[in-house]
Amino acid sequence: MLKRPCFRWMSLACGAVAACSSGGGERRGDAPSPPSEATFSQVERPPRLALRLDRVVYDAGDALSATLDPGGVDLGPGPLTIALAAPETGDVELLELVASRAGFASTAPLRVQAGGGGALNDGVLGARPGKLFYAQYFVDKTRAPQGALEEDVVVDFALLADPAAAAPTVDAGVAMSDDEGRAGAKPNGTLLPRGGLPVQIATRELILYPADGDELEAFLRDTGGSVKATLESDEEGGRDAVLVEVDPSRERASDAAALRALLGEDDPLYASDAGALQIASLAMKLQLDGYLVGVNPRLQLQGAPVISATEEGHLTHSMKMTPARGSPLPCVPGDASRPCVENVPAVWAFNALWEKDEERINVAVLDTGFAPTDDLRWPDRGDVVACDMTAGWLGGVRCGPGAAWGPPTVGNSFFGKRSWHGTGVVATIGAKVNNGIGAAGVAGQVAVPMLYKYDAAAYAFEIGRGVRLAVSQGASVVNISGGYPCRILTNLGPDVDICAPEGRLGICAVVLAGAQAAAAATCAAASAIPIVGAIACAAAVGSAAVATAACVATLSFGDLKGPIGAGVRSAAAAGVPVVTIAGNALSRGSLPAVVRDLVDLSDPRTERWGIVPAMIPETIVAGAVGAGLDNAEFYGDRVDIWAPIRTAYLAPEGVDDIDAPRVRRELGGTSAAAPFVAGVIANMQAANRRLNPRSEGLSAAERSRIVGRIKEILLSPDNTFSNAELAALGYADQPDRRRKLVNPLAAVMAAADVPDVAALGFSDASLNFSELLARNDTAETATTLPFGRSVSGTILTLPTDRPMTAAPDVDFYRLQLPASPAVPQEVTVTLEMPDATAYGHVTIAQGRLMAVSASPTQRTYRVVAEAGERIEFAVGAAMGEDNVYKVTASAPVPARPVGRITQPASAVEVCANEEMTLMAEVLFPGFGSVVVPDARIRWRASGASHGTGRTLTTSFTEGASRVELLAYDDPAPLDSVLISARTCTDDPPAASIVAPAGDLELEPWDGYDSERSRWFKDVTLVGSAMDIEDGPLSGESLVWTTDRTGDQPAELGRGSSVVARLYSGECFGDTHRITLQAIDSGGNRSAPATRTVTIWQVC
Repeated sequence: MLKRPCFRWMSLACGAVAACSSGGGERRGDAPSPPSEATFSQVERPPRLALRLDRVVYDAGDALSATLDPGGVDLGPGPLTIALAAPETGDVELLELVASRAGFASTAPLRVQAGGGGALNDGVLGARPGKLFYAQYFVDKTRAPQGALEEDVVVDFALLADPAAAAPTVDAGVAMSDDEGRAGAKPNGTLLPRGGLPVQIATRELILYPADGDELEAFLRDTGGSVKATLESDEEGGRDAVLVEVDPSRERASDAAALRALLGEDDPLYASDAGALQIASLAMKLQLDGYLVGVNPRLQLQGAPVISATEEGHLTHSMKMTPARGSPLPCVPGDASRPCVENVPAVWAFNALWEKDEERINVAVLDTGFAPTDDLRWPDRGDVVACDMTAGWLGGVRCGPGAAWGPPTVGNSFFGKRSWHGTGVVATIGAKVNNGIGAAGVAGQVAVPMLYKYDAAAYAFEIGRGVRLAVSQGASVVNISGGYPCRILTNLGPDVDICAPEGRLGICAVVLAGAQAAAAATCAAASAIPIVGAIACAAAVGSAAVATAACVATLSFGDLKGPIGAGVRSAAAAGVPVVTIAGNALSRGSLPAVVRDLVDLSDPRTERWGIVPAMIPETIVAGAVGAGLDNAEFYGDRVDIWAPIRTAYLAPEGVDDIDAPRVRRELGGTSAAAPFVAGVIANMQAANRRLNPRSEGLSAAERSRIVGRIKEILLSPDNTFSNAELAALGYADQPDRRRKLVNPLAAVMAAADVPDVAALGFSDASLNFSELLARNDTAETATTLPFGRSVSGTILTLPTDRPMTAAPDVDFYRLQLPASPAVPQEVTVTLEMPDATAYGHVTIAQGRLMAVSASPTQRTYRVVAEAGERIEFAVGAAMGEDNVYKVTASAPVPARPVGRITQPASAVEVCANEEMTLMAEVLFPGFGSVVVPDARIRWRASGASHGTGRTLTTSFTEGASRVELLAYDDPAPLDSVLISARTCTDDPPAASIVAPAGDLELEPWDGYDSERSRWFKDVTLVGSAMDIEDGPLSGESLVWTTDRTGDQPAELGRGSSVVARLYSGECFGDTHRITLQAIDSGGNRSAPATRTVTIWQVC
């Protein structure tokens, strides 16, 4: 294999030859370690010269050759000499390079043998099996133009294979899924180091991070590969990730053991097929050639659903309100004495209360096994975002309606069975709340799912592409309930800096230590090879700048961003948090028999296994707690937060028929914990638009801070339950295994942009759950409202989806009026709330209270009732309206009725010393049940008591009297009238028309009288009359007439009130002049009272 002209250079300070040769050591028995005092430092510019051996691994007896690329430096006509040294045996050989088209190349091959070797420079390099040997070109700084070069020694290395080393074991039984080798599926295989967890990798794909197009072309030339897809870097100076299809069949699977040992991995390795070993060997060799390259690992979806028919239609504990362990009373939000350690329903209540349930948050789910269900919320406009990422093996991604639906094709977790995993994940996030179907999701009021189906294509490259695609299509949150252990991929995976940052640095230290030892061995052989030896000694005893291809992929690139890591970082920069799993603990019984003795399950820490994507710093990693809130799965320093499991959902009865009847299933493991946390985040974003990257008006800088702000709120000690808090509440003390339990309500409330109701005096923080302790939703259970003090409450009804309906929430209160004073009493009730226009109108919906005034923040009511009476009223709201409120009742005061003297209605003259009747109306308007007794209605004339009752027959002496109407013991009159009494003669009466109150115009007609051939209109006429001698006149004494005698008789009727039928024969209507006259007992007629009534006819 060709070596790449891609090197890293550094200086080696070495005090003496002896120090150089003795400073070496061995790293896991593979190669010398750096001297304790010598350090390497980078030079400022890349080296110009490139030395390359033709292989990375040699068998004993193989012949090697080498080339030197001068990189444009004039090294003269040649020939040139390089030294090959095996530090463990001390053997040194020279190899002559002559000018060639590529620079300089060896012409006579040099054979490599196992053992100590013979004489120096005898044409055979003796090396120890399993150890490195080195090719060195020592730059002669005494000759121009080499003196201008920064590098002192240019090095390449190779490994002599050890035939006694244990070769990797190929056993089909370690295959993680039954699609390995399946026709049409992406070729893949399983690698399993003893004591580790298995990982699947694509066996015909590598991920390359080329420096430029030239390097990509060189890679394709060296490997014979072809580009399948490219993920462009979104960072300035970053490298694109290129997915390359290769054929590793020519690689020796046996080389994998030697290469792993060289890279510091010496545990026995098992593989499901030779292809997995071959692609691993190829990746390691290409890395040592200087390429930034890795394998394409597959994510395993974590968690296995089960059916629980006994809990059909019920939520699991994770979606309920859970109090302290052993508490006989329900928990209540806002009540420190009754904390809720699980409180998702309170989040639903909070959203409904502050109108946040009307928000819509796009949540992307990258998973497998999606089945259609009516229990999910889809976009209000447009199609569901659904993509089939499994088309990636065929060269593309298919998005469109229904693209993500389909039965699962791979199993869950490690060696798990197939399930509707994605359906359970998306339901945990967004199953509709209160729709009467299935269960409910954490963000079931606001989440709009975006589905990305992976199944057989859940590999690092494709997952990374999916994260970016989801962000570009509008996701606000991304959930990945899967991962792979990258411990075995320390030097192979695309995210090796995440798996083990020291892995790549380790090989650099090993190689450079060996290069120093090789230079020392060459120096020691100066007598046998005087020319090269002298130059070698000059480099060895001084400060040498060494260039070797082994370190280029480690030090030149820095922070390697694999496809998943790059996708997550890109999402974070766009303000989109990515939530993922901590990983699931395993039992021996869950593993195939062939694997049980190979896997060490004693340390279930996420960082111990290097679970990806969890090891990516920008992800939010969810651990799991079971029903007793004990840690249930992987834990450790990399777990950000724990969430409760299990969760319920609806899915097809079998795993092969997407149209099968839906049954209740449950999702467990950290697969349920991650979407639980994602649902909390979606609620946080709904509660505060500045946490939703899709909100309009946010700058790029503001979006880049969103993920950090969400993590800050979500993980704050104020918004989580610490282990100490949980232990104090009766739960297990697990300071290492369960450090921080999510508190959904606290996180959402801390994130929300809602009024500070406590600061505004609304002390009810229970979100209406206080009614679990003492219900007040009926008159019988009403809360007594103390006078002069405020009581806070909440009116809240969770909205429903058709065909469900929900009974509106009401809170009943009771007023107990004092028995003294024994008169009706009046109370003013004030209802206050945050801005009703924004958050919901709350009113007094039932009871005897009368509204007085209303504003967006306050409503005022009054009530009148008898002394000692008990009054119940209800606070409520129209459907869909919610708010907190504060209700206050004023201290009771004696109620003052409204009174009116109805006879006489106004000032009047009467005959002195003759009987007349006084009549009055006394009441409490709007409160008809409170009746003023006749005995408490008083009359007063000219300041003196004149009698009681609503009707009073009395007389007055000659003169004027101010007659006043009073009630109870109140000295202030309700009404008064002036009555003048005089000695009477036979005077005519006075008449007046009460209705209509003025001239009247009406339309249309009421009907047609066929006998008269006239249109007509019925009009009510009301009048009154008073005679000094006779008093009030009525009945036959009042005569009503019309002047339209051509259409009807003149007299319309007699009495205080008549219904007169007015006729007209004109198409355009008629005007009637209506007259009222009164006749007293002496035959005297009053002056006529008149009105005109015009009725317009429509012909």
